[in-house]
Amino acid sequence: MANLVKTKEYFKLSIIYTFVAAFPSVLQLIVQPLIAGKGRLGATDFGQINITESIITLLFIICIFSMESSISRYYYDVREDKHKFDQLVSTIFTGILLRGAVLLGFVYLISPFVGQIFKQEALRNFGTYGIALTISAINRSIVTTAVSLYRNEKNINSFILVNMSSGIFRALFQVLGVFFFSMSFLGYVYGTAIGSSIISIAVVIYVYRRSGFHFVKSINKDLFGFAWPLLEYTVVGWGLMWLDRFFLERGDPKQLGIYTNAMTYAVGIQLIIQGLGSATQPELFRFMSEGINERVEEIKKISNMFIIQSLVIIIGAVIPTILFIQMFFHGDLRISASIISIVFVRYVLRSQYQVFALPIMFMKRTRIFSTVNYIALFANLVLNWLLIPSMGFYGAIIAFIVANSTQVIIIYYFQQKIVFIPWNLKKLMGFPFLVLLVSVLCEICKYYLGLPVMIGAIIVTVVTFVGIVLLYKNEVHQLLQKRFKFLNNA
Repeated sequence: MANLVKTKEYFKLSIIYTFVAAFPSVLQLIVQPLIAGKGRLGATDFGQINITESIITLLFIICIFSMESSISRYYYDVREDKHKFDQLVSTIFTGILLRGAVLLGFVYLISPFVGQIFKQEALRNFGTYGIALTISAINRSIVTTAVSLYRNEKNINSFILVNMSSGIFRALFQVLGVFFFSMSFLGYVYGTAIGSSIISIAVVIYVYRRSGFHFVKSINKDLFGFAWPLLEYTVVGWGLMWLDRFFLERGDPKQLGIYTNAMTYAVGIQLIIQGLGSATQPELFRFMSEGINERVEEIKKISNMFIIQSLVIIIGAVIPTILFIQMFFHGDLRISASIISIVFVRYVLRSQYQVFALPIMFMKRTRIFSTVNYIALFANLVLNWLLIPSMGFYGAIIAFIVANSTQVIIIYYFQQKIVFIPWNLKKLMGFPFLVLLVSVLCEICKYYLGLPVMIGAIIVTVVTFVGIVLLYKNEVHQLLQKRFKFLNNA
């Protein structure tokens, strides 16, 4: 049994990880309508919030230095030796804190110059919010790395506690910041920094009490070699997400607000998929550590299940999100409901990318990720520059789809060159791309023929679920069987 897929355990963990990962995102979705509306924040304010969130993400990428991936991979090398384990964990968190301190000083020095890249006056005064963004980035680095460690340890209680408390405190202080500090993006920014600090401080105290204080040069050298290509890859990936905001910010502020409001919900879905991936990654790494050729069927089985669940989550959320926005938002922000379907469906590409990237990461061939992302970044840059001035957020959507489709195809090619796995391409490539194509066609019909938004969403949903039932018969049967058994036992 040790050499087989522990399906019951996998589904149990996938339920827990997906729910817990979704919890902070759900809270963010609740916060958005609370702070939006007449006399509160509008489309322009939401665009400014999204710009600051993008800056936090860049600072977070630099501060964390891909340590969430590093701790996931190197955990399997030291898990049997407590001393080496403590050294690894403590060294990683000490590095995050040191990089955070350097970032704070650097941001303070460059604050007078950063705001000049923006067109909107509120964003140009970077000195009023730059330090708060940096603090939020450091906090996110600490929490993300801790969560990654607890996930691989299967320390479910700590995983749940850190994730949920982080989401609660961040959302609570965001609302307090907007209503009691500043009815603008500044209140949101300061609230995020204060709320996230409470949890990150608690995590740091717990880590050092558990593992002691270490900063081992040899460990850092190994981590640097593994993480540097991932850092490049992640920075370029950030550029893929940032470029559309950058070009939209220089145009109509309301277009930026409408697009970023839809993207807030899409990124929420992406985080849920990452939570699902949190259950998938340790199981795949476990089988890969036993030998990829020997465990190829188990690897394929878990990958297929991941794609099924990703499709169900992504497509299943489209109609409820459209209804939610139409019910709770007003004015320009309500328009974002009209693009939810195409914005959500394009994240199917991210699920495919994860499947093909994990074998490469396990083999520590991380340099490949930089190459893939540089190619995608170039395509994204050119298309955003050409399309956004004339097509607005539709130009950004087209650029995203083309760039990420390119990523998926190239990463698949490299993965097969590094370690050949006989995937079922109908399940992992053909059908997900078919779902994306149907969504694009519905969007074209909506734009040119007046197809109602909800009708298009229903068509995409029906095609997806019918296709899942027909194409993944065995996986669906086993998935339902295990889900019902788990719920009955619970």
